[in-house]
Amino acid sequence: MKKSLKKPLVAAVQAGILLSTGLSTAIQYAHAEEPRAKRSAFLEEIIVTSRKRSVEENVQDIPAALSAFSEDMLDAAFVDTITDIGKMTPNVTLQNTGVAPGVPSYFIRGQGSSSSIPSDDPPVATIFDGVTFGTGNGSNMTTFDIESIEVLRGPQGTLFGKNTTGGAVVIRTARAGFETLADVKITAGSGNLVDLAARVGGTIIEDRVAGKLSVFYMDRDGNYDNVFLNQDFGAAENTVIRPYLRVTPSDELTLDLLIESGDINSHANPFKQIVPDVRVDPTDTDVERSGDPDKVALTTNGDNDMEWDHAILEAVYDTDNGVFTSITAVRQAHQILKDLDADGRGNDIFRLDFDTDQEQFSQEVRWAGTPFSNKDIDITVGAYYFSQEYVYRERRALSGGLLNVALGGDIEHDVWAVFARGNWKVTDQVTASAGLRFTDETKKGKVQNGATCDFDTQSCDFATPPPDAMGPFAATDDLEVDSSSVTPYLGIQWFPTEDAQIYASWSKGFRSGGLNVRTSTPTRDEPLYDDEEVNAFEVGGKFEMADGRVRLNTAAFLNRYDDMQRTVVIFDGSQQVRNAASADMYGLEIDLTASLTDNFTAIVAYGWLDGGYDEFNGIALPPGLDVASLEIDKLSNNSVSVAGIYDLDLGDNGAVTLRASYYHLDERAGDDTNTAFLDQLDMFDLSATWTSPSEKLRVSAFGKNLTNTNEETSAAVISLFDVRTPAKPRHYGIEVQYSFF
Repeated sequence: MKKSLKKPLVAAVQAGILLSTGLSTAIQYAHAEEPRAKRSAFLEEIIVTSRKRSVEENVQDIPAALSAFSEDMLDAAFVDTITDIGKMTPNVTLQNTGVAPGVPSYFIRGQGSSSSIPSDDPPVATIFDGVTFGTGNGSNMTTFDIESIEVLRGPQGTLFGKNTTGGAVVIRTARAGFETLADVKITAGSGNLVDLAARVGGTIIEDRVAGKLSVFYMDRDGNYDNVFLNQDFGAAENTVIRPYLRVTPSDELTLDLLIESGDINSHANPFKQIVPDVRVDPTDTDVERSGDPDKVALTTNGDNDMEWDHAILEAVYDTDNGVFTSITAVRQAHQILKDLDADGRGNDIFRLDFDTDQEQFSQEVRWAGTPFSNKDIDITVGAYYFSQEYVYRERRALSGGLLNVALGGDIEHDVWAVFARGNWKVTDQVTASAGLRFTDETKKGKVQNGATCDFDTQSCDFATPPPDAMGPFAATDDLEVDSSSVTPYLGIQWFPTEDAQIYASWSKGFRSGGLNVRTSTPTRDEPLYDDEEVNAFEVGGKFEMADGRVRLNTAAFLNRYDDMQRTVVIFDGSQQVRNAASADMYGLEIDLTASLTDNFTAIVAYGWLDGGYDEFNGIALPPGLDVASLEIDKLSNNSVSVAGIYDLDLGDNGAVTLRASYYHLDERAGDDTNTAFLDQLDMFDLSATWTSPSEKLRVSAFGKNLTNTNEETSAAVISLFDVRTPAKPRHYGIEVQYSFF
């Protein structure tokens, strides 16, 4: 390592403790004489479920770095999709991948994945209503009718298993209930945006059966101008339908059936070329290379079609000393993308098509409670099974289709696990925790490249080397990766007062090895890669002060990775997955929410992050760069989020809420070889909302990225050009929300 870890980590821990204790004393003194005011939505108690216990838990009681958002908080911040949460959470970046629309690229504490292919298991898991998604297709969803979102920072190997070495995003939808419900929300905005969202629900059979139906529809022309075709770019049409049913056969048993069907039809992702392509005239200024954030220059807008369906049956049975839970789920997702202009310039040099078709089944059963009627001990024990199959095909059309190369793979994937987690209340102020999970996993597959793999018919001759294979080739019809892992957890929690806690923990996590289905030169060994493992150390504190007006959470951490998986984009635009030997990441996080007056609430989230590699096996670095100076892909040293919310009571005329927010993210490496960097971000949002006296009607105006900052989500140097994928430029709109009951 180029840096010593001891001093930065000690400094981070000391900073967190000093800030916690000093600010706690100052704010409590300042507000000691003031009565409790009506709390902001951001200071309300938030109930979380991610620890899988038998009792509901307040997020402030959890001994871990966890950011939780309720439905009211999501509405107040005008969160459209899951990616918006990243701009409100320290050391978290939630974006889309550069290639595939709607496929997430989540990074937590510097660990994540920018890949769009299904064989690249992400180190940040997406868990929806208790179900882990096997692929990212369709998981970056609308937040309408979402009850809560929890962003768990750091490895979650004990309770959630594999592929959580960075953390997890846990999403819970609003269940069907016996109270009558009818809401509608209409949004109109830039790019000819129209959003329609509605839900209706209530009792079907008194005290026994309840139902709910949620529908979301979005249509837009796009926020970009394609200057090459002189057309709007970024068009999308999205439909999501969620019918839910709740059945309570007895007072002890609750059955929730949760169904979702979604469909997105859209243009491809917007690629931009930054470095002029030397094969064309570099003085051609009519073609947009970087320039305005809302302009692109593409030979084709592309066509993306993604569909997904899932059904989840959650059964909860209450007993005198615990709760049995069963979660059974099936899901299928299919995404086909055609004519992605991957060179990002008005020349038909590199077009990309891909097709992903995935099916999965999972089953989790667990019991959580207090054994032997000992209220000082609670445990959660369970078993988990997961199985999926997917087919991936990709075609690369070069030089206007003069050369077409197809590649792909078929994968079968099975996982089973058993786990236990327990908490022992040693004294009224001290709680000790321990957990253990054993996971066994098998991936079987085939990988092919070249003329014997056909995109249109979805066929591949996996046993025969293609006649124009680039490099050595072996039959790939029997590749297999088997692995098993034990992921423990140990923690201690101290409550010096009822409104404060200090905690410390050690845990392990792992990200499973596998087969790379986007390799351009498959051999017997190249598609295969090993498990990634992490040892994580964390200390932190959580404090509520000034009679509930102030909430302060801090954490310091060190994550030590072995065989860290990195996806390296090579010269022809394909990728190779490497185990990068070892790496360390460490940092500090601060979350502060303060009701400074009865009307004004301030929110600050700050993350500091650093790290580097000890070794990086098999990587070709640019001249003058060695492993010691190599920056980790997407690792940003500083992230800052600041928001101010002002509530004005108008008496019989309702209320007005004004919100302003600022987001900063440092410059960061855009790829593993540091051949491209993503610019620093500074973004501003504003909104104003009027709420009627009955609180049934809400009318809002909002603007996001008002300075039109060029936010880039990915970078890749392919052959002779550097391409970037920008996120959404400046956009704005008006929203009307009405509740009938």
